[in-house]
Amino acid sequence: MASLTSLYLCSRTVYAAVGSPTAKGARITAAAAVQLPEGCLINGVITNEADLAEALKAFFARHKLPTGRVALIVGGSQFVHRVISLPAMSEKKRLAVLAHELSSGGAETTAPLDDYMLLARDAKTRADTVLATRVEQSVIAGYAALAKAAGFKLYSIDLGLAAPIKAVRTIPALQSETFVLLHFDDDTVSACLFVKGQYTYSTRSRLFNPRGSAESGAEIAHDLYAVIFKEHDQQERAPH
Repeated sequence: MASLTSLYLCSRTVYAAVGSPTAKGARITAAAAVQLPEGCLINGVITNEADLAEALKAFFARHKLPTGRVALIVGGSQFVHRVISLPAMSEKKRLAVLAHELSSGGAETTAPLDDYMLLARDAKTRADTVLATRVEQSVIAGYAALAKAAGFKLYSIDLGLAAPIKAVRTIPALQSETFVLLHFDDDTVSACLFVKGQYTYSTRSRLFNPRGSAESGAEIAHDLYAVIFKEHDQQERAPH
C-alpha cells in the first residue's frame, strides 16, 4: 500500500509522520515538526490561510514529505463531540439519531456535517458506543482549500481526539486498564479518561504558567481532578 503522510494541525506546532500499515501496526519512514508563523493558526482555527499554506508548502519541501496522500488531523473549538450509545440500526437511521443528539446537546450549526468513530460494540445486544462529531461544512471546505493552496492531496480529515484513542488501541497492556492520558500540545493540555481500556470523557484547557513550574503542576492537577471527579460522579449515579 502507498505511504500516507499524517499531518497534525491542531496548534502552532505542526507534526508530520510518513508511514504505511503493516501486519503488526505501522512502519514509520519519516517524521518532522515545525512551528508555524504567529497568527496563522489559533486553537486549530485557520486565521491566515495564505501564510499557513506557504508555511506548510515550505515544510513539505524542506523535509521531502510525500504530498500524494495526506491525512489531516485537526481540532479546536469548532468541533463538537459527544460519546453516544446507539442500538443496532441502519446507517441512515444512525446518522439521523446522531444529528438529533448533537442538536439537542447544543451543537447547533448553520450547515452541519456529522460523523462518528466506533468506540465499542456489545456482542450480545449489538449496541454501539460511538464518538459523534459535528462541525460546520465551511470548516471542512477551509481545510480542502488549504490543502490545494499548500500543494498536497487531501486523503482524509480526522479529529485530533481520535489520535490518543487510536494510540491506546495499539497497546495490549492498556486494554483492561482505567487511567487518564495527558496530551500536551504547546500551551494546552488534554486529559482523556479511559475506563477498562475504553475512551469515556476528556477535557482540554489552556496552561497559563510555564511547564515544569509549581503553578503549572497545580493547573494540571486541577484538570486531572476534574476528569476523575466526573468518572466518580458517573459511577455514583449509575444503578447498582
